[in-house]
Formats: sequence, structure tokens, C-alpha cells
Amino acid sequence: MKYRHSKNRSLYLLREAMPLMSRQEAALHPYSYAIWYEHVSGENPSLSAQLERLTAGDARLDEDTTRRLHEEFVAEIDRDSARRFLEKLQDVIGAMADRASEAGEGAGRFAGDLDNWLSALPGPAREALGTEAVDRILQGAQRVAGDMRRLRTSLDQSQGEIEELRAEVKRAWRDALTDPLTQVSNRRAFDGALQELLQEREAGEVSAGPALVMIDIDNFKLINDTWGHVFGDKVLRVVAQTLRAHTKGVDHVARYGGEEFAVLLPGTDAAGALALAQQLRVAIEQGSIHRPGDGQPLGRITISAGVAAYQTGEGGEHFVQRADQALYRSKQEGRNRVTMAGAV
Repeated sequence: MKYRHSKNRSLYLLREAMPLMSRQEAALHPYSYAIWYEHVSGENPSLSAQLERLTAGDARLDEDTTRRLHEEFVAEIDRDSARRFLEKLQDVIGAMADRASEAGEGAGRFAGDLDNWLSALPGPAREALGTEAVDRILQGAQRVAGDMRRLRTSLDQSQGEIEELRAEVKRAWRDALTDPLTQVSNRRAFDGALQELLQEREAGEVSAGPALVMIDIDNFKLINDTWGHVFGDKVLRVVAQTLRAHTKGVDHVARYGGEEFAVLLPGTDAAGALALAQQLRVAIEQGSIHRPGDGQPLGRITISAGVAAYQTGEGGEHFVQRADQALYRSKQEGRNRVTMAGAV
């Protein structure tokens, strides 16, 4: 069981969580309650850090952000546990199956050897043992061999079931790392990819890059307010598809949050990242999104972007912050542009 709070402690946390939940745009449903309960309990510092960042000032959490936070910081904990459990269980079942197979083969050999030995006994010796005793010995050995074969079959079936369960967990884990709306990576997957890439960089396993492009859809709130959230979701999907279509296999496209995306570029230097960011900006600007209802082309959808090239020794948070600050400058200077982050 994940929560081991007493009733009094749970009531206290509920009283602490309710005012925070009530201030948000999201409805008071279990997803919302779970993230705020975790926050006030103090047991999920990563979630708390995200909540504090996302609600700074007068900012409020909408439905999409609330569900994303639940998916990334609450639900995946149980998936992790299930994945580890099934992997260990599969190892145990596999080892049992191997031992059963060896035992079955040994029992079969023993039955054959025993049969041969009894057959080779001289007549008087066989008569001394008695036909009934010989038959019981042989039948007993054959039963052992049969039981071991049936055990092996049963364990093979269990192994197949474990394989199916493991595949289900892998699918669930993949879903936990994918933004359900845009089908690109989510924030949790991005954080993991960035951490792994920087570890490889510092270990000297890669020599060039990485670079990072932070992207924000211009005037997205106006799009939602004018055409509704359904159309806003369509815009998010189109932008995500465009980003993925213009990046290569090793590049990592993620929905960072809301209308913001991140493109992590392993092995790409500053010039290459800047050129790619401009290509992405132009591709989205030249794309066509049709108005709901009458299907008429809508005015341009544009993005602003900030680009940062990794500096040796900097942490992932600082790396993202520099790209984000460059993105903010693009917004300040008129939007629909790309800004390169300076060295800090």
C-alpha cells in the first residue's frame, strides 16, 4: 500500500489540499486530489517543485496540466513497481523452468538406467527381488519422470503468461512516457533523456553537442479563446507532427508543458541547432490549419524559439533555463523568431 497515513493525518492533509485544489481551473476530481494530496504530504518533492513553478504568481492548473502531472509524478510510481516485480517474477519462473527441465531429463535417464540395470540382472537376482517389486520400482521412476514433464509444461505456460504481462507493462510504461494528445514524448520522458544524455557527455562518450530548442506557440491563449479548446488541441497536434517530421531519429521531441515543446539534439552544435530551429519555425508558419465548421484556412500559426548549446559542466536545469530565457527574448522581441542563448 502506497499511503500509510493515519485517519487523523489523512484528514489534516485533506484540509490542507482542498484550498489549493479549489484555486485551480481543473475540476475537483481524483486526479486533482491525488497531486495536491501528494504535495501537502511532502512525500513527492519532484511534484511539489513542478506545482510551485506552474502556479507561481496567479497561474492556475487546467485539466490537461493536472492530468499530465498525475501521469508523470503519481501514476508512474505504481508502473515502476509493477515493471520491477514482473521482471523479477519472470526471472524466477525462468529459473524454475530450467531446473524442472533438468530434473525431468534426469528422472527420465534414471528410469531408463534402472530399466537397463534390472534387465541385466541374472535370473536368480531378479527372482530374489520379485517381479512385483521390480514393477513398482519401474513405475515409480516413470511417475517421477512424468510428473517432472508435466511440471515443465506448466512452467512453460506460466512463462508465456509472464511474457504477456511483461509486454503489457512495457506498453503501459511507453504510454507513461508519451503525451496522449500529441503522441510525442512527455515532460517525464524529456527529463530522463536529458539526464542520460548529459551523463554520456560528461563521461566522454559523446564529443559534440548536445543542443536544445525550446518552442512556444505564439498567442495560443487567443487561439483557445477564439476557436475553443478542441481546435487548440488540433493546433498542438499539428505543431507536434511538424516538429517530429523535421527532426531525425536520434533527436528527441517532447511536449514540455501546455503549448511549449522541447527538441533535444544529441551531437548537434550551436550552428546546426540554430539552423534547425529556423527550419521548424518556417515549416510551421507555412503550414495550413483549417477553421472548424466551414473548413476555411486559418491565419498563420507561428512559434517562437530559444536555442542553447550545452556548456561543459552545466546541469540540466541550467541548460534548459538558458534555452527558455532565449525563448522568452523571442517573445519579447515580437514573436515568430528564433533567439540564440549566450554563454553564461
